[in-house]
Amino acid sequence: MVCGADQAVERVIGAVCASVEEGYKGRLSSEPQQAVICFQPHRSPKSSQPSPCINLEVVRKGGTILYCDYVCENLNDAEQLSWLLVNHTEEIVALSTEPPVQELIAAVHRNSAASGLLVQAVGSKCQDLKQPSFVCRLLRCLEGVHPSQSGALLMLLVPRLLGSPQLAPARQAGALACRRAELLLTLSEEEVHSQLTRADLDKVLESLHGSGLANKYAAYL
Repeated sequence: MVCGADQAVERVIGAVCASVEEGYKGRLSSEPQQAVICFQPHRSPKSSQPSPCINLEVVRKGGTILYCDYVCENLNDAEQLSWLLVNHTEEIVALSTEPPVQELIAAVHRNSAASGLLVQAVGSKCQDLKQPSFVCRLLRCLEGVHPSQSGALLMLLVPRLLGSPQLAPARQAGALACRRAELLLTLSEEEVHSQLTRADLDKVLESLHGSGLANKYAAYL
């Protein structure tokens, strides 16, 4: 999609691979029998699909972190930022506790358009929300969403996360939704309508009633 982004990723991955290879060079020469250090994929005895060596996973995560740092230093390149947010949403969430990724998320939320893009990417890319730890990380990534994207955030939270069967994510999602609803209540009618159309509000209400949460959040309806 973007040649510049692909080339940058290749450079980052290449640098990480070189670093890993250099770090293990001595160990490889003295302990050749340790196959775990090998970068070649092996086949699982229970599956015909190749399962990657652990070092490949380390390189993949390291490359993602380094690329996040690179993009954070070059936020004016909207094409690369968009490519990263749209195509690697789940990886960003999973690695959101890493300082370079945290800085990128904070920088994204300082810009209304970029913050809205991340909200949209989460809604379209993060479909498997069964793991409570992942959902909690996802919600922490959304806490700093730009105020102008509060309506879009509510449209994501109410139908997808507010009714989570796990207690901790449900409480976290409810607290975030309440804060954003309170923020919208401080705005003028025109400003609210610019973020949430009448059709959007109807969908939110329908979702609350359908999930049995309307009474719990009646103060905001």
